[in-house]
Amino acid sequence: MVIHCHHSFNPVSGEMKRIINIDNDVVGFFDEGIIELEFYSIRNYLFVKNKGRFVLSNRVIKKYYVPNVPRLGVINSFFRFFVILYLFFRYKPSLFLEEWSLPKGIKLLKYLFKKCKIGLDIHGAAPEEFYYLHKKPSRMLIRQERYSVFAADFIICQSDEMRRHLEHKYGITEGITVYRCGVDINIFKVDSVLRSTVRDSLGVSDDDLVFVYSGGMHSWQKVYDSAQIFVKYHSLNEHSVFLILTKEVSLCKRILFEAGGDSLLNSSFIVSLPFDEVPKYLNAADVAFLIRDDDIMNAVASPTKLAEYFACGLPIISSRVSKKWISGEGQRFVFDADNLNYACLFESIHCINKQQISDFSSKELSLEIDRENVQQFLSSYL
Repeated sequence: MVIHCHHSFNPVSGEMKRIINIDNDVVGFFDEGIIELEFYSIRNYLFVKNKGRFVLSNRVIKKYYVPNVPRLGVINSFFRFFVILYLFFRYKPSLFLEEWSLPKGIKLLKYLFKKCKIGLDIHGAAPEEFYYLHKKPSRMLIRQERYSVFAADFIICQSDEMRRHLEHKYGITEGITVYRCGVDINIFKVDSVLRSTVRDSLGVSDDDLVFVYSGGMHSWQKVYDSAQIFVKYHSLNEHSVFLILTKEVSLCKRILFEAGGDSLLNSSFIVSLPFDEVPKYLNAADVAFLIRDDDIMNAVASPTKLAEYFACGLPIISSRVSKKWISGEGQRFVFDADNLNYACLFESIHCINKQQISDFSSKELSLEIDRENVQQFLSSYL
């Protein structure tokens, strides 16, 4: 039996895609029944009760939904430990995998259940993120991360930069592997038929340059900055369109109006889509926005959208931090948002071969590559 513990309550969130893939490729590697354990914030109780009931896969035998004790730090960690202790005694797992951090007391379980391997899935620099947002350190997060890193038998992280960050910070030399937020290249790929169909449905001509942004409207996603870049380009070339794929339509309209008024709104299409239709609309575009601040949080990230854009043959307009996400070869398909040559942008975009970008994504950023790497690690390390 395997216990997979996570802290994500929204079944359609971006991070949930990675957790489901982890469940398939890491937990699934053990080829055993799964006990799923979800810790969620008590403030999300009604959402979890009414809309958030799901399981990660059809191999989940039973799922436990457990609310965290609010604002109690160390006490909450021990509360989590006793929940996990109960499950260990009940199911005697061969693997326990948890997202973000391990609770105090996990070393006792390693002693009592010697055959059980303890895995840690880290997909963010939590202490550094807290410091960035609040301008002060969180001693709890610092202690929690250090304890978890040294208590785990193995660590999975989301990027090469995150692995380097942990290796430098804690002196780790083994037992750590990378599992990116890879793209399914069977779904996201270059398709000229879809491109024509969607552009026709939008009333976009072959001569129009279509910029696309796909995702949420959080401030760190820099939608306002992307919109301002489009406004500058559109002032030079009216044959250009801004396509935004988002669930947050009302907020998106407000952001666009702030960035460029009615003129920008009239040059934009805001579309809310189910996930399986996103590849169609990405194919209709010519270039994508993926702008982030150059800080530790974004440096260690592995943006799912990067892989999706590339798989559909789209170059991206990004910032300096993109050099941490992809190798030198991939940088050929990135335009620096701070140094754009607007006059030559149309020609520069169309000089890039879409299939070459897609091939790079298949070689470097695909879910299949993630799967092969992590399963090779598990076979050799465990």
